[in-house]
Amino acid sequence: MSIFYNTGKSVKTIGMYPYHNHNKKRIKNGELAGFEITQNYRNMGECLLLYFKTPPFVRPVRPARYAEYEPLLKKWIGTKETDTGQI
Repeated sequence: MSIFYNTGKSVKTIGMYPYHNHNKKRIKNGELAGFEITQNYRNMGECLLLYFKTPPFVRPVRPARYAEYEPLLKKWIGTKETDTGQI
């Protein structure tokens, strides 16, 4: 999937931002502060909210992507004294 924009002279293509890859990298780098599953975040419906220590602080993840995050979040929980969420 790509984003197209018109510069006035030609149409340029920009690749999609690697949103999930960036989220996973941030989790591995220790930036995750917590997470939760919510039923209606900004009218998106159910989603996993990732809370980070650095901006952007909140990143939503739709249910179709939960499986990609599960191993990372289980590992993250194992390194914390308290459980801040569950999948």
